[in-house]
Amino acid sequence: MPNSLTETERNLRLRGVPEPAPKLRTLRAGPVELALDGSDLRYIKVSGREILRQLYVALRDKEWNTIAKAIERLDVKETLDGFTVDIRVTHRNDEVDFSWDGRIEGRSDGTITYTMDGIANRTFPRARIGFCVLHPSEICAGVRCEVEHVDGTKEQGRFPVEVSPWPPFKNIRAISHEVEQGVWTTIRMKGETFEMEDQGNWTDASFKIYGTPLSLPWPVVLEKGTRVSQSVTISTTGVKATANRKAKTAVRLAPKKDAASIPLPPIGTAAPIGQPSGGMWTPALKACGLSHVRTEVFPKHPQWRERFLDVARFAGSIGANVQAAVFFSDEYERELGELAKLVSEVEAPVVSWVVFKATKLETPDGFAENVASGLPKLTPNVRIGVGSAADYCQLNRVRPAADAVDFVTYSITPQAHAFDDMSVMETPEAQVRTVSSAKVLYPGKGIDVGPMVLLHRFNSNFPMAPEGYYESPIEPRQASVQIAAWTAASVKHLAESDTERLTYFEAYGPRGLCGTTVDGVQGVFPAYHVLRDITEFASGEVIPSECSSPKQVGTLRLEDGKRTRVLVFSL
Repeated sequence: MPNSLTETERNLRLRGVPEPAPKLRTLRAGPVELALDGSDLRYIKVSGREILRQLYVALRDKEWNTIAKAIERLDVKETLDGFTVDIRVTHRNDEVDFSWDGRIEGRSDGTITYTMDGIANRTFPRARIGFCVLHPSEICAGVRCEVEHVDGTKEQGRFPVEVSPWPPFKNIRAISHEVEQGVWTTIRMKGETFEMEDQGNWTDASFKIYGTPLSLPWPVVLEKGTRVSQSVTISTTGVKATANRKAKTAVRLAPKKDAASIPLPPIGTAAPIGQPSGGMWTPALKACGLSHVRTEVFPKHPQWRERFLDVARFAGSIGANVQAAVFFSDEYERELGELAKLVSEVEAPVVSWVVFKATKLETPDGFAENVASGLPKLTPNVRIGVGSAADYCQLNRVRPAADAVDFVTYSITPQAHAFDDMSVMETPEAQVRTVSSAKVLYPGKGIDVGPMVLLHRFNSNFPMAPEGYYESPIEPRQASVQIAAWTAASVKHLAESDTERLTYFEAYGPRGLCGTTVDGVQGVFPAYHVLRDITEFASGEVIPSECSSPKQVGTLRLEDGKRTRVLVFSL
């Protein structure tokens, strides 16, 4: 929350009063309708059917951080069946200074053309500059497409169903996909060599086409005065005239027909880093009914023993168990011995171990087998897992062996690539693809998802420090009602996907379920209430449900044999 909020506004926000919805401007070009969001195009539809999720220009610095943009000019002109938009944008921080002029034209035949011409105002290193085209994954997964490569050859294929670890298509000049029988949309790009990545690896709800292939060296030094010019043209064939659709006046919520109920997975939270445990928030967290507290253990850190015992005491004080993700070094036999001593002192039982290796984002093959053989001696009959300390991407690309363990795990953040409210709220539906894809990779293994955090704790493009203990940046929206809705949507999609265990946020603090916000307001955050409403049905089941307007409203249905609870949330 910005510091400019008044005290009244802060308190209202903390209690869950929603922020105003983003203001989008609807534009039409013949049969095509889209939303203008600043300099971005969103939800591009033909006769009411979505063909593209988003088209925008992005600048990524040498460490792959997205540099924010400032819109200096935005001039929109509409005609009866078309439009033009003229834009002036600057990306600037301490190192980067790049500006560009853009023009978007929508013609009566439904053709949309977006051009950009930019210049480096100083010399700086960059990873990527230019257009990104997003295809909605829940619509396009498995759909037929044709790719025209830069050499003029054409390739027939389909968008991936399971999350693809590597670019599904490379060297793209144009791509066409079948919107419905007889209707095809083509996206043609100029000014760069493009390729596609499956953003499901980071739980974005899209396949992204971007410029500068990953196979090329980065960063690239952009000299002052260098110009960057690109264009994207969207065209659709086979569209028939349709009558205007009547606006829906009601939203229908209902259980999915013939869908089996699923046990609600245990839901817990993560331990804050370097803070005294519990304090004034202990009663509220105990009342929340959380299953477990996840802690990360780095035996190379000089205070790892004290931190582990502190988390175990805290978990016991709120009636929760402990999940320990341990980043063992090559001296894992000695570290296992020290863990055995500590486990005998803990006040809360350890319900699962996750095996990692120091400095690695994912469990190396062979390492887990050696370490896992020693863990049952510490805590018999406790489940053991391997996986990724970062996104699903690392699990999907490395694919550590899991024969010797019970489950695989990975973390989630809704802000790997985009940070606006709408993009954040689209990510829960994409979480489903990670679970279904992980089940294909690891048949018969449990899928443990967490911790869910709003911002990455570390840059996954670089190795972890051996001593670990990373704190993610503070996200001002942590205490907002939006994140409560995001949490409800995430639990819905992950629970209905039959996951083994879920871990959300930190227990308390500015990244937590309660605590003090970035502008000094203390309280229990809206997401806390959502989780408490859900964990009251800890011994119950999730009844898969659906909504007639799934982009606007979601629903989570819980039953325990005596009661039914339905959470309805705005997206």
